[in-house]
Parts: sequence; structure tokens; C-alpha cells
Amino acid sequence: MDKEKRNLIINSIAICIFIGAITYVTIRYSHRIAEILQSPDTFRTYLNSFGNTSILVFLGMQILQVVIAAIPGEVIQLAGGYIYGTFYGTLISCLGILIGAIGAFCFSRLLGYKVLKKLLSEKSFQKFEFLMNTNKYELAMFILFLIPGFPKDILTYFAGITPIDPLRFFVISLVGRFPGIFASSYIGAHIGEGSYTQVIIASIIVAVFIIFSVLYKEKIVEKLREKKHHN
Repeated sequence: MDKEKRNLIINSIAICIFIGAITYVTIRYSHRIAEILQSPDTFRTYLNSFGNTSILVFLGMQILQVVIAAIPGEVIQLAGGYIYGTFYGTLISCLGILIGAIGAFCFSRLLGYKVLKKLLSEKSFQKFEFLMNTNKYELAMFILFLIPGFPKDILTYFAGITPIDPLRFFVISLVGRFPGIFASSYIGAHIGEGSYTQVIIASIIVAVFIIFSVLYKEKIVEKLREKKHHN
């Protein structure tokens, strides 16, 4: 068996396992996850039921929300701050997101361009395809990770098929995500403490960035696309 056929078989098996695992988790646990995330108190009660391993369960959910983009990461991060405080909530969320990003990135790099193009929707693929045609892809990725509400988990999968160095990507993605993770954890922590003045101030700041993102997100992405024509 030649190398090309062997790689095709390995990729096909990997795809089947990946799709099967996501389908199973989605069908089996999506309803339960939605119930748990209804409120921070419900989430805390659920985590406390695991005793000393509660942090590992929370970490696992953060990893899962990167791999399965449909799970709302911001809600989990806010709940993390509510339960563990700003510092530890941010720290655990960053660790979980980093582990999830490593898994998604490496899996995508294993599959390659042609296979990932078949897995992602055409709209999602077209949104990021310009990254393949610019030597400023690192800067572009960092900016995209900074934008609130941008599909960062899908971007992580796409990054795996770009020439970017894995270590550099993990640093870029984590630094780019950090402001959002910290803000969510901070707001969650102060909700838990009943410090509503801080919650209001932080929420206003976050709302300004979200509004800016909604108004200018497409323009920012278009500017990044235009850069490829000048490189």
C-alpha cells in the first residue's frame, strides 16, 4: 500500500471517529448541558456534585466548548468566574481553551486542506480562506481572535491548514482570547460577590466592544482580506 492510500485511510478513519464522537456528545449531552448552563447557581451545584474533581469537570467542559463550537464558551467562562473567582476562573478557562485549541488545531492539520473543506460549511470556509493567501496571517488571526462574537473555534480548525507554526498559533489564540475570558470571569465573579457596581461598569465596557464588533466586524474582515492583494 502506497503512502497516499495509507494517509487516505487514516484520514477517513479519523474523520469518522471525530464526527461520530461529536454527534454522540451532541445528541447525548446537549440537552443536559443546556440545563446546567441555565444559571451559574445550577452550574455550581452540578460541579459541586463531583466533589474534589469538580475543577476537572469544569476544565473538560471548557475543552469541549472549543471542540464543539455550538457550546457557548462565554457562558461557561462567566460561570467559571462566578464559581472560582476572577483569577482562578480565568486561569482554568485559559487552560481548558488552550488544551481544546491544541486538539482542534492538530486534528485539522492531520486532515489537511481538502478534507477540512468538505467538513466545514462553504460559508465558514470562505470566511477564512483569505488567510491562506497572505503572509500577514498571524496578525490577521490575532485581530480576529480579539473581535467579540467572532467564530473563534472554527478559526482554530482553519488555522490547522495554514502554514502557521503551532506554538505561535497557540500563543496568538490565547492572547487574543484573553481579554474576553478575563472580562467574562470578572463579571461572573462580581455577580457572585454581589458587587453590582463593578458588574455594571464591566458590562458597559464589554457592551461597547460588542457594539463596535457588530458595526465594524465585516469591515475589519474585509480590510484583512484586502491585505492579501498587497503582499
